[in-house]
Amino acid sequence: MNKAKEMLPMATSIKGVYVNESKSMIISDFHNNIVLEESDRVKFQNYRKSKSNTRWLPVGFEETRFKPELTQLDLSSERENRTLCLAFNSANDSFKDLIFIEFPHKFNLYNHVNDFESIHASEKDIISTLLYQGFLFDYNRIVDEAKTLKQFTQVQHALKDQNKRTQLEVEELKSLQRDFIAQLISSIVAEKSKALQLSIHVENDFVEQLSELKLNTEKLNTVVEEAIDIAYNLNFGSNSLILEAIYLTNINLNTEEELVKDRALEILDSYEESAKKCLMAGLKITGKNVAAHLEPPVSPPAITDAVKKNASRIAYYLDKHPTKWKHIKAGLKPLQNINDRRKAS
Repeated sequence: MNKAKEMLPMATSIKGVYVNESKSMIISDFHNNIVLEESDRVKFQNYRKSKSNTRWLPVGFEETRFKPELTQLDLSSERENRTLCLAFNSANDSFKDLIFIEFPHKFNLYNHVNDFESIHASEKDIISTLLYQGFLFDYNRIVDEAKTLKQFTQVQHALKDQNKRTQLEVEELKSLQRDFIAQLISSIVAEKSKALQLSIHVENDFVEQLSELKLNTEKLNTVVEEAIDIAYNLNFGSNSLILEAIYLTNINLNTEEELVKDRALEILDSYEESAKKCLMAGLKITGKNVAAHLEPPVSPPAITDAVKKNASRIAYYLDKHPTKWKHIKAGLKPLQNINDRRKAS
């Protein structure tokens, strides 16, 4: 949406509709983020299910009137259809995130004046395609960055549980932590370097000190920007800066992060709970039945994949707690294999 506001300052209004990680549907207009009620979710879901990535809608359109199969038929309808809907594949479900851009009757785009009083459908198709392609690159970049940040957060949480991990695993996680932090610092520094119009070099001790802390991404961003501002003020007039750990001395680095459960433990506990539900329903403990009774349900291959990816940690917990998770150890083939290998060794 920020990209839309930057490219289209003449727009009458810009709104976004998307589903977040908790599966809530949000409508946003730069000032407010509102969670939609079920009735409104159903209305906007018509748009989110549409196969079309671009669509012109009437100003003040009603969601209930939306028909994906309808097209504009005459010049009169084209004049009224001044709201452009752009749809992008959602990162959080199998439908689409939406941006609604309402244009004035006349607007300037790519150094060309457009007038809805005389515009043709073919011209509007060109406009919508150009804008969609322009936004698509930024949207995909943001989605990729969000995935990286999510991985980064998972690594941070995992590091909080060091007492339950072997030293080798801790060192591997620390290495991942440092790489993620280095990438984030590099991104922040690049933006500040552009804003201040000077080059900024980051010393290793600066990255190392921040890697030892368990800062969330928002706090990390604030700390790095404050350190750059301190360095800039102390070296005013210089055309380059060297970012060192010394610039972190007077910055508040306190943070509190909630401990999270080990992924391997989550798998074992959730699968065991699902197995109990199967038994209560009179079903055998199989990958298919356990997968169907998880919350939310998954496919049987997803169980095999999750166990495979966390095999070493699962083996560790099976060895540490030999009397736990008895139902899935006896009924789930992937866990049987791990348990058998553990006993054999």
